Amino acid sequence: MRRSKSLIAVLAAGLLLAACSGKSTNTNAATGQNAGGTDGPRSAPYNPFVTLQWLVTGRSVTGNAYRAKDQSPSREQALRIHTVNSAYMAGDERKRGTLEAGKWADLLVLSEDYFAVPEDAIARIRLLLTLVGGKVAHAEGPFAALAR
Repeated sequence: MRRSKSLIAVLAAGLLLAACSGKSTNTNAATGQNAGGTDGPRSAPYNPFVTLQWLVTGRSVTGNAYRAKDQSPSREQALRIHTVNSAYMAGDERKRGTLEAGKWADLLVLSEDYFAVPEDAIARIRLLLTLVGGKVAHAEGPFAALAR
């Protein structure tokens, strides 16, 4: 449970990163560090869970395989690519990428456990609640009343 909570916290910052950065997956030649994001509406959806599923499975939303399974990152690695690494690549690691004091994201609640759902169900995970600066930035489902 402890590991899951801390990594979900990292995802919280990454969701904001994904919504704000517009960065596509790339590699820093100096560090070899990979970064990922939601790219843009013409080539990918803004939903970070779709891109996390693509990273983990190597399959597009239409099911086409673009790499072998052994070339795909683990769920934890994909989460890091999408959050910590993307913040670093954007030069924003002091503001986002992890959940800690002084950074943008405070908390989020997901509809499913990212580490427990089947790989092909990652894209169906929904964001139910996001707190930023202690204020509700997004609320739906059981948390919808908080959005008022």
